[in-house]
Amino acid sequence: MVNSSRNHAIHTTVLGVALLVWATLPCLRFRYQSNQFFYTPDVIGESRLSTLDNFKLTHYRFLSGRARSSGITYAMARGFQVTYLYNDTDIIELRIIADNGRFCGTANVYVGMGELSNVAECLRGFPNDSSDTREVTLGAFGQKFAGGAVRLRLYCTDLAGHTTAEIAIEADYATSEVAETATVFAKFEPAALDDFLKELPELENRLSGDATLAII
Repeated sequence: MVNSSRNHAIHTTVLGVALLVWATLPCLRFRYQSNQFFYTPDVIGESRLSTLDNFKLTHYRFLSGRARSSGITYAMARGFQVTYLYNDTDIIELRIIADNGRFCGTANVYVGMGELSNVAECLRGFPNDSSDTREVTLGAFGQKFAGGAVRLRLYCTDLAGHTTAEIAIEADYATSEVAETATVFAKFEPAALDDFLKELPELENRLSGDATLAII
C-alpha cells in the first residue's frame, strides 16, 4: 500500500513537471527534415541549439511583426544568411540572419537593384593582407528609414590572417520607438567568403533563393 501511494505520487510529480515545461514553451514550433532545422517565424532573436537524436531544436525569442504576418518558413544553418523575400521594379526585400551558434540576430532590409553585386565586388579578394578591413551596409540604420539594417565588417584578428566578421543588426522601428539590435561575431574561411560572393549576384539575378557565408 505504501509503495502504491509512493508510485502514485512520483507519477503525479513527473506529469506535473512535464505539463509545466510544456506550458512555458507556447511559441516553440519545429519540424525535422533531412537533418536541417526549420522554424516558422513566431520568434526571432537570441538562440540556443541543442541536439536531440537526429534533429536540432532552436528556441528563438522576440517576435517580428513582419515575419509573423508573412507566414514564410525559413531554413537556417549557422552563418550569415541573405534570403530573398520580395521585389518590385527597383527594390529587393531581403531577410538577413546572423547566427554563430551562441547568439542570433535578424532583420528584414531593403536594397536597390544592383546593390548585392556592388557588395560582392567590394568584398571580393578579402583579405589582401592582415591589415585589410572591408565594410558594407545593407538597408539603412535609423528610425527615418523603412526596414532594418545590417552592417558587415570583415577584418583579420592576427598577423596570420585569420578572418572574422562583425555583424551589426538593427530591426525595423515599425512597432516600437526603440529598435532591437544585435552584434554577432563569427570566424570564417576566405574560401567560404568566395562562395558567398558568388551566390549574392546569383540571388539578385534570379530574384529567389539565398546566399550564405559559412562560419567556423
